Amino acid sequence: MSHVSDFIYVISLAIIILAGIMLVKLLLGRKVQQQHSTKAESKAEQNTLDSAPDKMDISCDAHNSPIKQYYQERNVEKSSVLNFLNSYLDKGDIGERLVNSAIARGLDKHEYILHKNITLALEDGSTQIDHIIISLYGIFVIETKNMSGWIYGNKHEKKWRQVFGKKKVILFQNPIHQNYKHVKAVEKYLKIDSKKIVSMVIFTGNAELKNKQESGIFDLFETTTEIKKHKKRLFNIDELIKLSRRMDVARLPSNRDTDRRHVDHLKSKHG
Repeated sequence: MSHVSDFIYVISLAIIILAGIMLVKLLLGRKVQQQHSTKAESKAEQNTLDSAPDKMDISCDAHNSPIKQYYQERNVEKSSVLNFLNSYLDKGDIGERLVNSAIARGLDKHEYILHKNITLALEDGSTQIDHIIISLYGIFVIETKNMSGWIYGNKHEKKWRQVFGKKKVILFQNPIHQNYKHVKAVEKYLKIDSKKIVSMVIFTGNAELKNKQESGIFDLFETTTEIKKHKKRLFNIDELIKLSRRMDVARLPSNRDTDRRHVDHLKSKHG
């Protein structure tokens, strides 16, 4: 019994140390980012008069910008040990965290607003969406799959196959069909044309995709590159914030009770 207690103590201590190291890295990273942001904002302020008319709403004073105010309302820029640990340990699986990290590093948060782990009510229950990016260039609805093995399937098949060697095959729901339901829910709640919504399925594990020719299927490292290929401005800043606030109102509370109800709904529907 003593050995078990010692083992639990060592594991707990290791987790606490790891969390502390990650917190320090996060805080230091934010400090450096704020320093760079301050320099960039000063430069942008000097160049405002020379900016093109269609970019005027982006290069505004960060302290007074509508985007800055919106983030403050969502408390996105608040940080604490508890919030950090909760976001790291409780919000989705490792695949979703990897995509969140890629988006945070690769996309300008003043042009792309990320909504994570969104549950929306439907007539027959609910649907849970890993990531919704509301941007000046469209709405990106992302389904994340953290998988390994060989992945086979196409847009017409109801089930896809995860294959390990010659013997083990696991069937899973076609992620293109799965994300189509997400897209329709976003279209309904945001009240926008579906042509302004982009469906993306991101595989984050070490799976080998045998169907890369299917449109909308990408690996983790393609995430932000593919999003940035959409360059046509579809919304202005005011519309960006309006749509984000609409999503904030539509989503169900992000807690374990919502997750439990969603899982119960899936079990009753799919068995």
